[in-house]
Amino acid sequence: MAQISWSQDALQDLSRMQLFLARENPSAAMRAATTIQHQVDLLASYPELGPSDDTAAGQRKLIVPFGSNNYLVRYRLHNELVYILRVWHSREQHH
Repeated sequence: MAQISWSQDALQDLSRMQLFLARENPSAAMRAATTIQHQVDLLASYPELGPSDDTAAGQRKLIVPFGSNNYLVRYRLHNELVYILRVWHSREQHH
């Protein structure tokens, strides 16, 4: 089973998205964070769950459906480590 490690950027992304959503709907903000966390936890058992990201060499992306949109979790595999790099909402522009 792989270990999951979150980058500081990914933790800040998650916090920023949760705060943004909480302004309008605190309950949805908690559900979104929980949904993302549960999907990321699956990577411990299935580290290749997300497809390779053609736009970023060596990275994979996990699409997390939530409501009518998605969250995108970008991560990298290294041996038995799944390193979460960034988390974005599908409506955000990201690089």
